[in-house]
Amino acid sequence: MFKKVDKNSKCYEFWSLFLLIIGICVGSGIYLKNKELIEQTKNPLISVILWLVIGFICVISFVTFIEIARSTIDGGNGTTSNWSRIFISRKVASLYSIFYIFIYMPSYQAIFVAATITYFLEMVGAKLLPYQLLLIFLIIGVSLYIMGVILNLKASKFSKSLQLWSLLIRYIPLIVAFFAGFILAIFSKNNWNLNSTGDATTWNMFAGFGAILFSFDGYTFAANKQKNIKNKEVVGKAIIMGLIFISIFYFLMAISLFMGGDGSIQSVLIRVISLGEPKKDSVATKVATVITLGIMTTIYLLNVNMFTHFGITSMVSDHNMKLVYMPNVKNKIKFAAIFQSTVSYLFFAALVICAVLVSNGDYQGITSKTANNSLAMTYIGQMASVAVVLQFWLLTSLIVAAMVNRFTKKIDLEKQKGFWPCSIISLIAFTIVDIFGLLVFLVPDLIKSRELKTNWVESGGLVFTMIFITSILFVVIMWLVQEKIFKIKPFKNSFEDLVDKNMKVNNWEN
Repeated sequence: MFKKVDKNSKCYEFWSLFLLIIGICVGSGIYLKNKELIEQTKNPLISVILWLVIGFICVISFVTFIEIARSTIDGGNGTTSNWSRIFISRKVASLYSIFYIFIYMPSYQAIFVAATITYFLEMVGAKLLPYQLLLIFLIIGVSLYIMGVILNLKASKFSKSLQLWSLLIRYIPLIVAFFAGFILAIFSKNNWNLNSTGDATTWNMFAGFGAILFSFDGYTFAANKQKNIKNKEVVGKAIIMGLIFISIFYFLMAISLFMGGDGSIQSVLIRVISLGEPKKDSVATKVATVITLGIMTTIYLLNVNMFTHFGITSMVSDHNMKLVYMPNVKNKIKFAAIFQSTVSYLFFAALVICAVLVSNGDYQGITSKTANNSLAMTYIGQMASVAVVLQFWLLTSLIVAAMVNRFTKKIDLEKQKGFWPCSIISLIAFTIVDIFGLLVFLVPDLIKSRELKTNWVESGGLVFTMIFITSILFVVIMWLVQEKIFKIKPFKNSFEDLVDKNMKVNNWEN
């Protein structure tokens, strides 16, 4: 009755890749970062334009990454670390791998663990003292990390199912908020919130780079899917069209959220569920708030499981490419799960302790009489954005390496049409984004109006800079230690080939 789908047809492969890139990029970033974006830019109009600008940069740069990804068509994983091994050097690639293990993955896991706890506390209406907040975050935090490890080691099939269901759970509120924002704006008065929220400075337009990059992060990995595609010519078209769609979607989504609320999905959903303009003390508003916060808590909780899986897979995969040292244990997946989650929890705990103990703005530290439930996310949110900016520094180095390869021909690759103009434009754009995306966190007063400026210490710039420098130094030290271990305990066949061609990087097939 039904015609069998030809999975090798151009149409099928095009739409598969198109939907894949949407699945990779359209996720929790818009939940977490759009409200942060308006707080940083101080202007909704600048915020929505930035969604388009960053989207355009990603589209342009993807042309370069199509050529880069051709280096792993015949074998090897399509990750930033492995591409760096091929185009730059093994040592640089190992440094990048250490960054992913000790900064990048911990930052992502930390922000979703912290968001889960924060929204849960908001949902139950908790009012806590600083020391109480600290204890709750540390205790519940370690429980969530342990949960992620157990799910991925002992219930891997259930973990996989959770990831699939999380996509549905994540998209339904997103779609509802998307349409509701416009509808609420049309039928409500004085609700077109596209005016400035404060005195913006010239620097404010650079402040949102980290938040937006958080939502586009991971798009380059889709380029590696061309190894499984029969009709290679559809790869670039499908993924570039997907990125254009995502950019437009984020652009319209941001407008919708600013029109229908304060820029957050949460505010729009509360208005939808309460069936009207929220009233502070009404039962409908209270119920709507609890339901919305419950939805947000669930979404972030599911992401804890997802990024635990990503952390395990990334570490085992890089070890198999001989970029990361792991002891000669029988169960590599178990070792990676415990090691990576332990590192992530220590990273999380350190940032939470700093946020609660150290004075920042109006908050006077552990002696304060009250603590906002989102207090613990102060440095975690910043480090998550900065981790993405640093990830784009790595991508920038890959673009440079790919351009150099055109002259040296170190790697013999099929040339991608439009490579040079796209590489040059994306290199310039990425460099600007990388520099300013980091600078506004190191010097917070750059994005504050004149009357709100304090000094570097009181603004939190000193503490964040210390955390940032310590993190980078730690990565470098761990890399140097690893290089020493490689000399003491070298791989069989040195750094050639894989550790094990049959090595599994997760338990999904068990």
